[in-house]
Amino acid sequence: MKIDKFLEFMDGVKVYDLTQRLSIHTPPWPSYMPLGIQYFKRIAGAHMG
Repeated sequence: MKIDKFLEFMDGVKVYDLTQRLSIHTPPWPSYMPLGIQYFKRIAGAHMG
């Protein structure tokens, strides 16, 4: 594609800003786990380690 045709095509393109703030109130995508803080304590000697 030549540069003039490309620029003509891009002139008609619409751009939408879909960014959103990230916080605990941000809704998750369907089937995703909601945003949260997880804590895992590892115990020495557990599970053959």
